[in-house]
Order: sequence, then structure tokens, then C-alpha cells
Amino acid sequence: MSSEASIVLHRLCEELQQLDRKIVGTPQVVDDAIVTLDGNLRISVIVHTDAEIHPAIAHCHVIAELQQPPGTLDACVMGINQNRQLALADAAGSWVELVAGPLFSLLHNQSVLQAKKLDADNLYGISGADAYVGPLRFRMFDKPVDVNVVNESPMLDCVAAMAEPSDLHLVKVTLESKGAEGWVRNIEMDGHIANHADRPWRDLAAVRQSGVASRFAVVRFDNSAAWIAERQRLDDAIRRFVELYLEVADTHVAADRLRAEGIDEKLAHQIRELVPIALGRNLLAGLEIAFPPDYIRLRADGSIVPNLMLMSEPVFARASILDWRLREAGLGDAVKGLATSGAEFNAINNALNGGTSAEALKNAMMMPLLVSDANVSQAAFQRGLQQAQAIWEKQRPSRPQKPWWKFW
Repeated sequence: MSSEASIVLHRLCEELQQLDRKIVGTPQVVDDAIVTLDGNLRISVIVHTDAEIHPAIAHCHVIAELQQPPGTLDACVMGINQNRQLALADAAGSWVELVAGPLFSLLHNQSVLQAKKLDADNLYGISGADAYVGPLRFRMFDKPVDVNVVNESPMLDCVAAMAEPSDLHLVKVTLESKGAEGWVRNIEMDGHIANHADRPWRDLAAVRQSGVASRFAVVRFDNSAAWIAERQRLDDAIRRFVELYLEVADTHVAADRLRAEGIDEKLAHQIRELVPIALGRNLLAGLEIAFPPDYIRLRADGSIVPNLMLMSEPVFARASILDWRLREAGLGDAVKGLATSGAEFNAINNALNGGTSAEALKNAMMMPLLVSDANVSQAAFQRGLQQAQAIWEKQRPSRPQKPWWKFW
């Protein structure tokens, strides 16, 4: 353990020892970790040295290993202070303030230390899970922000779709206010295993000041064994689709091969439709384009369902998260091929090649994607497209020039 990690660990232990023993037990540092609750909880610390991060920021990971329920919860916490020692102490304090509540609530199966238990009817957008959510912490705002407004926002709405195939998850959500430009939402799960950013995040009205709000939640999915198996099957199917694309270089053929290998029609079709979009957006991430977060579903009869969220679709969310792992597994050529095969990527590429600047694309108004169900006829597609365009014309702000965003 590094000297800085030791500082954070001992500060953590000191702060935990100030809390109610009925909740936290008797924390002690043993062999480079804090041990408490009769050995049911072991806490260790890693301090990262990130050259790109400001020297006044201490980037720490506090890792809680649980015996019952079994699992590991990795919390990324930042300490901020020009004095390095105080920045490390601030990181420890942040963990106690924001993470300890959800963690000890899980261990005691009841809300403690300001955490709130959420059920199926009140989960800030989480579905199919139990969760304990910690308090909100606001930094760098000049004036107080309405906590109730932030609390009521669906800040965790894509957690279920993003989650790894495992039982317990620790979620960190950071909301950064850019003033009149609105909010940016960043979600990190289980350290940095799964990440997502919304730029801008449209579910919270802009405030006329800059600052950051953050909170943590511990999430446990209902019927864990079945949920884990289902999520693993999805990940395996996405990975297999990418492998097949490497062989055949055709999304339709790769999807047909998936079906032949036992993947059901609906999932194979979703994978063919959504995986190229997810990978394409990752490839274009450096341009900071404000992609529409929603999509329009086109049913086989030509009717449409608008205002559906892409990151709430497990196929899309998991493909986006698995991207770098697929590249590391030797499938980089297939990932790039799929990323550049989608209509959305090609529309942006054509715009750039046609003289549109990358800066202009950041502010471009884009119609939500139209994603078809399986076996949609050409006539049904045209009916659905007309409906989608009519809705878009009513919803989008008035603009004199013709939008470039058209890819069908």
C-alpha cells in the first residue's frame, strides 16, 4: 500500500470510529485494510496518480469487500484541496459522507446514515432492483440549488441496462452544471467498469451557475441468479455477433448466424439494429456531439412509439460498455467495421466530408433515430417514417435553415 493510500485508509478508520458502533461496529486497521462487523466488511484503498488530473485532486478508489451478502463494491471518490494532505483527507470524508450510508444500509437491511431505501415504485429510474441511495453532495455552486428538484430527476434511469452480470453494484452519479448550457450527467458503476455520459442531460432544467452534484447508490437486483444468467447471455450474444461480423462483414448475415446458433429472433434483430449505433457513437465521442438520447420504435404494423431512451435498452447500453473489452480481445477491426456501418455514423461522416465543421455538429439538432422491429415491410417503414418526421417537426425548435440530419 502506498503512503498516500495509508493516509486515506487511516483517516477513513478514524472517521468511521466516530459513528454509531451499532451501525459500523469497531473498525480497526489490520494488514493494510479496515476490518469491522466481525470480519464481514473489509475496506482497502488505492490512490491513483493521474497526470491529466489537476494536482489539487486526489483520485481514490475505496474498495469494500463483503462476506454477506458476498460482493465487492468499488467507489471512486475525489478529494479536492490545493494541499495534497487535505485533498486525501477530503477523499476519505467524501466516502464516509456519500458511500457509507448505502453500504451499511445494505449490510443492516435498513436505512442508516442518511441513506434512503428505494423500492420498485421509487427508484429514480432503476427497475427490477432494491437500492439504497446516499445523500446528495453539492460542490462549487455560488448559491444553493433546489435539492428537491435534483432529487426528483431520474438520475439513475439507465443503471439496470448498464449493469454487469453480477449481484451487487455500486453506482456513482455526477451531475455537472454548465450554467446556461445545461447539465452533464456521468454515471460510473463498480469503479470504472461501466461508464456513461450524457452531454447535455435533458432531464434537469439548467441553472444559472456552475457546480457539481454527486451521490452514490448500492443496487441489488431481484432474483439475482436469473438476472445474472440473463445478462451474461446478452453479453455473450453481443460478443458472438461481433465475432461473426469479423468473419462475414455483413450485419444481416451475422444476425442470421446468431439465429441459427439459437439466439431468438427479437434479440438477434435488436443486436443488429443497436450494436452499430452504440459502437459508432463511441467512435465519435471525441467530437462531443450532442446525440439525441431517445429513439423512436417502429412496429411491424407501421405504428411508432416515440420518446424511448437508448441507454435504457440493455443491448445498446451493454454494447457501448463492452466496446473496449472487445477491442482488447482482438476484435478491434470488427468493432470499427460495425461502428462505421451505421446510418448515424455515415450521416455525420458525410456532413464532415461535405464541409460541416465539428464545432457546428456539437450544436446540431438531430432527429431521434428510427429503430425498426423485425419484419417491418417497406410500406410500414414509410408510414412510420412519415409519423416520426411529423412529430419531430412539431417538437424541434423553429429553425430557418434545412437540417442536415437526415440519413434515410
